[in-house]
Amino acid sequence: MIFAAIIENDSENEVLLCKSINANGQITWTLPCCDSIDDILQGCDDLVQKCRDEYDISIGIETSSICFESSDCIVYRVSLLSYTSFSNTKEKDYRWLKTDALRSINLSEMFFPVFDSMLKRYERLAYIRKTIKEVINDVSSNFEDYYNTDIQEQKNAINVFIKYPQHVFCPFVFRIDFSLDDTEQMQFVTSISVTRMPDEGDKTDLYVLFSSYMAIIQKLFGNKNVYIDYLSLFDEVEINNASLILLSGLRQFGPSGTEAFKSALQEDFLRFTMSLFTFAELIGSFFTELDEDCYCKEYLDYLCSTDASYNCQARKEVQYYYNAVKGISMLRISNAEYRDDFFNALTWEMIDGVDGKILCQINTDNGYLSFNFVSNECWDKISQVIDDMHISKYTFICQSNYLFMFEGKNIWIFEGDFSEYWVAEEKKKLLDRQNRERIILHLNRQFKWRYPINYTRFEELIADLYEREELVQNIKLLGRSNCPDGGRDLLIWKIERKGESSFGSKLIIGQCKAYNRSINKSDVTDIRDTIEHYDATGFYLFTSSALTVPLIDNLVKLKEKYESDWWTEREIFKKLRQHSDVADRYSDILEIDEVSSSSMNEKAVTV
Repeated sequence: MIFAAIIENDSENEVLLCKSINANGQITWTLPCCDSIDDILQGCDDLVQKCRDEYDISIGIETSSICFESSDCIVYRVSLLSYTSFSNTKEKDYRWLKTDALRSINLSEMFFPVFDSMLKRYERLAYIRKTIKEVINDVSSNFEDYYNTDIQEQKNAINVFIKYPQHVFCPFVFRIDFSLDDTEQMQFVTSISVTRMPDEGDKTDLYVLFSSYMAIIQKLFGNKNVYIDYLSLFDEVEINNASLILLSGLRQFGPSGTEAFKSALQEDFLRFTMSLFTFAELIGSFFTELDEDCYCKEYLDYLCSTDASYNCQARKEVQYYYNAVKGISMLRISNAEYRDDFFNALTWEMIDGVDGKILCQINTDNGYLSFNFVSNECWDKISQVIDDMHISKYTFICQSNYLFMFEGKNIWIFEGDFSEYWVAEEKKKLLDRQNRERIILHLNRQFKWRYPINYTRFEELIADLYEREELVQNIKLLGRSNCPDGGRDLLIWKIERKGESSFGSKLIIGQCKAYNRSINKSDVTDIRDTIEHYDATGFYLFTSSALTVPLIDNLVKLKEKYESDWWTEREIFKKLRQHSDVADRYSDILEIDEVSSSSMNEKAVTV
């Protein structure tokens, strides 16, 4: 008996035949070589399902034999529909079994879990497809007066086409790619594709224009980062497809995360729908044919020289210039509907970093704040354009891999990696540099206490300073140290190594004493009881003055069993020189004297 599995790949039926089972129980699946799909499917629907006992079928599938990367098996796993068994005779005695019927067949125990997991996988993917279509239809129902949707299903993706009335075409397609891993975690990616163009020939200018405008809209309304991907099939400078991958749409959900998945998808598709209205307002729907008379010689000479790989196109509404060597494009908009106020909606500031600059963008209307990293190399390229073209007034809007510079009705587009990931790295380098510079610039700072010292402010100062120490997890203030009841203590949690690869947390008791005299042993009592009360591992003392010798001896002896340390006025002032920003916040209890280097030298000479 030959055993066949009917599967579906991108809405086309295929058949995989079981030719043999080896000694390990592994099945070899191959495509039929003689019978067509029509021959095998012929008459299946007319056959009557008989009692399962009449089907002497034993299914054996070894897990290792399922190569999920194979083009044959991946579709088998994804969309198992049914099984057909038939005898190898001229009449081909067909037997049709639906997947529901297969569930009740007594399968070999060692193979049943694999087969059952494949059925569950198919059902889960089918449910995901159903959920996606429900979300799309639910959102679209609110805009049915403006457009209709056409949903196209693929193996692991769904495309949503927008249809406007009166045959007005929409160049955008909303796409959802989804998959399941072996742990039933679902990954899905949402993207916006620019694929349908009414014009013939090279439409690179329209792909760049439409994708750029949509990327800018996503940034301005919702602060969404996208990765713009251009596809060139025939020539490196001719674009044949553009996609905007929504980086916020790279999500992962477990089997119980259906509602979160629906909510995220609804947000993405609703934002896409609203973006279409803004896009239509900015672009309109009519573009004239290419016209070489519309070129601007200044930009043609600057970007499209004969010694570089370039592309240029001109229409009445827009001109496009691209230099592949420089990685620079320029769109010159002559459309009367160009909106200066729209592209100037963001205020921006460039912050000098170490390996580049941090571009800070703020939308004052809704409070959005975003950061992008601009490398020194890319900034040099931008500065060169500004200098060469004598640009005096400009503004920036940045996405993950393209930076847009607006100069009047010219949109300069720079290629690069402007990811937020590099912003975090640059911030670390920038803060490290600032700390080093702060230490150098404030080495000569002198401090004095403003007596009487406010107890609460002194304790807050110590907490702010100690938070800058290594391995500190958290600090909490409890009470007022100078009160008769024992006062305010600091609870300090620090990271503690438990083994070669494990870490824990330890608690240290901190006590603050803001006195205008030396602290003696009688001022700090019941240290061991305090440590035991909080189940702590040590004790730190912080004072605005100095410690007497007996108290120091007591703290040193404490180290035999517990962790012990202390900061006097000298240590505190030293820390304040290293962290001048902390000192500046406590000028109410500190006198700060900025002593110049020359003054210090004069004092040294006098001495």
